[in-house]
Amino acid sequence: KVKKENNIYFKKYLAAEIDFLKNNKIIQNKYFKMKISAKKIIEINFTGKKKTLLSPKYKYENKKIFFYRNPEDQYSRKLLNKFLDKYTIYSNCKFLVKEFPKIKFLKINLEKISQFTFILSKPGLGSIKDSLKIGVPLLLTNVNYNREYLHNSRVIKKNNLGIVCDEKKIDQQIKNLSFKKYKNLINSQNKIKFSGEKKIPILIKLWKKK
Repeated sequence: KVKKENNIYFKKYLAAEIDFLKNNKIIQNKYFKMKISAKKIIEINFTGKKKTLLSPKYKYENKKIFFYRNPEDQYSRKLLNKFLDKYTIYSNCKFLVKEFPKIKFLKINLEKISQFTFILSKPGLGSIKDSLKIGVPLLLTNVNYNREYLHNSRVIKKNNLGIVCDEKKIDQQIKNLSFKKYKNLINSQNKIKFSGEKKIPILIKLWKKK
């Protein structure tokens, strides 16, 4: 019901989201900070260390996509079928694998996913963090679901960290993806540094005390 931007449910959802932001403490990542009026924003950096990256050429030619999906996430059958024509798709979602016999099941395993060409996902910070950590570009869907996703997708597009999927143009988007363009995506990801390993546990402890 919240899917379409112009319906009453979406407007109510946005109003509730804005009310929450004004009255609660929130954690945001410094790279994807939105311009919002929140009661208090705690900024963090991406955490952990980057994994050893495989060569962009290997990933480009590997033709594998990992579909990072939670059960509640919407997806387009038409879009998946277009990807299945050119890529082998793996997913952590058992329901999806049952519906699409061509899709293979794979638990979330960053070591294995680091060999893939793309991660197909909504633009949540968890997916973005994993994408940058292992140097696998994002294919973004469901970008209009809320302010966070819409904002994150714009940042990703602006900084050339992935591709925002346009269902009508995805065939052309894939066709236009030369190795040179793919290498640029990987290089853009490598510019984002990880830090703050010790910061998260401290924030959690402070949060619990309050």
